[in-house]
Amino acid sequence: MFSKLRTFSLFFIAFTSSALLADEVKVDGVHLCCGKCVQQAKAALSSVDGISKVRVNKDAETVVFEVTGKEAAQTGLKSLAKAGFYGSPSIDGPVFKLDKSVKKDAVSVTGMHLCCGGCITSAVKAIEGVSGVSDTDVSAKTGKIEISGADIQLVAVLKALHAAGMHGTVE
Repeated sequence: MFSKLRTFSLFFIAFTSSALLADEVKVDGVHLCCGKCVQQAKAALSSVDGISKVRVNKDAETVVFEVTGKEAAQTGLKSLAKAGFYGSPSIDGPVFKLDKSVKKDAVSVTGMHLCCGGCITSAVKAIEGVSGVSDTDVSAKTGKIEISGADIQLVAVLKALHAAGMHGTVE
């Protein structure tokens, strides 16, 4: 009897301890050019259940947070993207897919984080490097960038923004 109770106790302690331990998620290469970027990246994670100890480092361009499980980690990464931030996470993150064959002469990117001149400059520089882009019109107030040109590949716009540490909805 004592042996069974001891085995159960060890199992219970191991199970509850592992359930309480949090994993850390680190996202590298996030566009964080100013204090407002830092505040908004933190805010994007502050209301996500299962996330704690959010640390944002402007100089290192990193966002680090603790999660209680995979679902919280994925929700946190999606919340960062919805706020206009993107980077390379230490875990498999959400996949944002666009049809590679879709090309347009006019493209809209919404949901961008464009709080300052540094954000705007980085986004425009990234987008202007995409083949076919000839002009951009930015509205920081609405977080929207209108792109014009010829045969602009939507997936290339998203990849360019991601490389710059930013995210938006490309249409």
